[in-house]
Amino acid sequence: MLGKVISGLVEGKSHVPYYESKLTTLLKAAFGGNSRTTVVINCRADAEHGDETLQSMRFGERCAMISNSMRVAASSFSTALEAVNKALSTVQGQLTSLEARNKQHLPSYRALLHSFQQLDRKRKELLEINAGQVAAGPEEATALKVNGNQMGEGIDT
Repeated sequence: MLGKVISGLVEGKSHVPYYESKLTTLLKAAFGGNSRTTVVINCRADAEHGDETLQSMRFGERCAMISNSMRVAASSFSTALEAVNKALSTVQGQLTSLEARNKQHLPSYRALLHSFQQLDRKRKELLEINAGQVAAGPEEATALKVNGNQMGEGIDT
């Protein structure tokens, strides 16, 4: 059942069979929620266990292809901006750490840089929306804010 869930998440299926086993039901938040999940794969070098090792490696490869996108519900401009600024700070720290160790060639560095650019764009969008609300006046600003929150929009990180 765990393999079916992993496959469903990797393939982006509309239905992921979380509720077909107790284990996958318990792990639903870890695979599809706002969390970072680590999978540990155990392998043996013995030829006797080659098939199991290959299966484990393939499973680990499928798990590595899962990508979660965290969503933070924003109830106000200040909350949304604070969440984006905090995420920007975290990513900037991670980028600085990799740069200090001369690891700019790693795929994880490029992924972090892409995340940083997306967060920076989101921050600029928030600031533009807020500037438009302030310029629009209190009545229009309230309408814009309510419409944005009713749509269930959040901050992707």
